[in-house]
Amino acid sequence: MNIKLSVFVILTALISMTLDAQAQQRSGQRFTPEQMAKQRTEMMQKQLNLNKEQVQKVEKLNLDFSQQMRKLRSENRGDRQAMRTQMTALVQKSDEELQKVFTADQWKKWQEYRRERFNRRRQN
Repeated sequence: MNIKLSVFVILTALISMTLDAQAQQRSGQRFTPEQMAKQRTEMMQKQLNLNKEQVQKVEKLNLDFSQQMRKLRSENRGDRQAMRTQMTALVQKSDEELQKVFTADQWKKWQEYRRERFNRRRQN
Protein backbone atom coordinates (compact mmCIF):
# COMPACT_ATOMS: atom_id res chain seq x y z
CA MET A 1 0.00 0.00 0.00
CA ASN A 2 1.37 3.41 -0.82
CA ILE A 3 2.13 5.95 1.88
CA LYS A 4 -0.53 8.47 0.82
CA LEU A 5 -3.25 5.82 1.05
CA SER A 6 -1.96 4.66 4.44
CA VAL A 7 -2.00 8.19 5.80
CA PHE A 8 -5.48 8.78 4.40
CA VAL A 9 -6.82 5.57 5.96
CA ILE A 10 -5.30 6.39 9.34
CA LEU A 11 -6.67 9.91 9.22
CA THR A 12 -10.10 8.60 8.28
CA ALA A 13 -10.05 6.32 11.32
CA LEU A 14 -8.98 9.17 13.55
CA ILE A 15 -11.73 11.40 12.16
CA SER A 16 -14.25 8.66 12.86
CA MET A 17 -12.99 8.38 16.44
CA THR A 18 -13.06 12.16 16.85
CA LEU A 19 -16.61 12.42 15.57
CA ASP A 20 -17.70 9.70 17.95
CA ALA A 21 -15.97 11.36 20.90
CA GLN A 22 -17.35 14.82 20.07
CA ALA A 23 -20.88 13.50 19.70
CA GLN A 24 -20.57 11.79 23.06
CA GLN A 25 -19.21 14.93 24.75
CA ARG A 26 -21.98 17.12 23.32
CA SER A 27 -24.71 14.82 24.48
CA GLY A 28 -23.10 13.83 27.76
CA GLN A 29 -23.71 10.19 26.95
CA ARG A 30 -22.15 7.39 24.99
CA PHE A 31 -23.91 6.44 21.80
CA THR A 32 -24.52 2.78 21.13
CA PRO A 33 -23.04 1.23 17.99
CA GLU A 34 -26.61 1.08 16.67
CA GLN A 35 -27.08 4.82 17.18
CA MET A 36 -23.73 5.61 15.58
CA ALA A 37 -24.52 3.39 12.58
CA LYS A 38 -27.91 5.02 12.12
CA GLN A 39 -26.43 8.52 12.34
CA ARG A 40 -23.62 7.70 9.90
CA THR A 41 -26.04 6.03 7.48
CA GLU A 42 -28.38 9.03 7.54
CA MET A 43 -25.47 11.33 6.79
CA MET A 44 -24.33 9.08 3.92
CA GLN A 45 -27.87 8.88 2.55
CA LYS A 46 -28.11 12.67 2.54
CA GLN A 47 -24.63 13.25 1.04
CA LEU A 48 -24.78 10.46 -1.56
CA ASN A 49 -28.49 10.15 -2.36
CA LEU A 50 -28.56 6.43 -1.57
CA ASN A 51 -31.51 4.30 -2.67
CA LYS A 52 -33.43 2.08 -0.23
CA GLU A 53 -31.41 -1.04 -1.02
CA GLN A 54 -28.15 0.85 -0.54
CA VAL A 55 -29.37 2.32 2.75
CA GLN A 56 -30.08 -1.17 4.12
CA LYS A 57 -26.67 -2.48 3.08
CA VAL A 58 -24.82 0.62 4.29
CA GLU A 59 -26.57 0.59 7.66
CA LYS A 60 -25.54 -3.03 8.17
CA LEU A 61 -21.93 -2.22 7.21
CA ASN A 62 -21.92 0.86 9.46
CA LEU A 63 -23.26 -1.16 12.38
CA ASP A 64 -20.55 -3.76 11.93
CA PHE A 65 -17.94 -0.98 11.68
CA SER A 66 -19.23 0.80 14.81
CA GLN A 67 -19.28 -2.42 16.82
CA GLN A 68 -15.74 -3.31 15.77
CA MET A 69 -14.48 0.23 16.50
CA ARG A 70 -15.94 0.09 19.99
CA LYS A 71 -14.32 -3.31 20.54
CA LEU A 72 -10.93 -2.01 19.34
CA ARG A 73 -11.11 1.00 21.64
CA SER A 74 -11.87 -1.14 24.69
CA GLU A 75 -9.26 -3.80 23.88
CA ASN A 76 -6.43 -1.37 23.11
CA ARG A 77 -6.69 1.31 25.76
CA GLY A 78 -3.27 2.79 26.24
CA ASP A 79 -1.72 1.05 23.23
CA ARG A 80 -2.06 3.67 20.51
CA GLN A 81 0.14 1.85 18.01
CA ALA A 82 -1.88 -1.37 18.21
CA MET A 83 -5.11 0.59 17.95
CA ARG A 84 -3.85 2.57 14.94
CA THR A 85 -2.77 -0.59 13.13
CA GLN A 86 -6.05 -2.37 13.77
CA MET A 87 -8.13 0.70 12.96
CA THR A 88 -6.33 1.15 9.66
CA ALA A 89 -7.18 -2.42 8.70
CA LEU A 90 -10.78 -1.94 9.82
CA VAL A 91 -11.22 1.28 7.82
CA GLN A 92 -9.74 -0.37 4.73
CA LYS A 93 -12.10 -3.31 5.08
CA SER A 94 -15.06 -0.97 5.57
CA ASP A 95 -14.05 1.08 2.54
CA GLU A 96 -13.81 -2.04 0.40
CA GLU A 97 -17.32 -3.07 1.42
CA LEU A 98 -18.80 0.40 0.96
CA GLN A 99 -17.22 0.70 -2.47
CA LYS A 100 -19.11 -2.45 -3.51
CA VAL A 101 -22.42 -0.82 -2.51
CA PHE A 102 -21.84 2.68 -3.91
CA THR A 103 -21.90 3.63 -7.55
CA ALA A 104 -18.63 5.00 -8.96
CA ASP A 105 -20.02 8.54 -8.66
CA GLN A 106 -21.17 7.98 -5.06
CA TRP A 107 -17.78 6.56 -4.14
CA LYS A 108 -16.05 9.59 -5.61
CA LYS A 109 -18.40 11.93 -3.71
CA TRP A 110 -17.79 9.98 -0.48
CA GLN A 111 -14.01 10.28 -0.88
CA GLU A 112 -14.34 14.02 -1.55
CA TYR A 113 -16.64 14.48 1.44
CA ARG A 114 -14.17 12.75 3.78
CA ARG A 115 -11.25 14.75 2.40
CA GLU A 116 -13.14 18.03 2.92
CA ARG A 117 -14.07 17.11 6.50
CA PHE A 118 -10.48 16.17 7.24
CA ASN A 119 -9.18 19.43 5.78
CA ARG A 120 -11.71 21.49 7.77
CA ARG A 121 -10.68 19.72 10.98
CA ARG A 122 -7.00 20.37 10.29
CA GLN A 123 -7.70 24.07 9.84
CA ASN A 124 -9.46 24.35 13.22
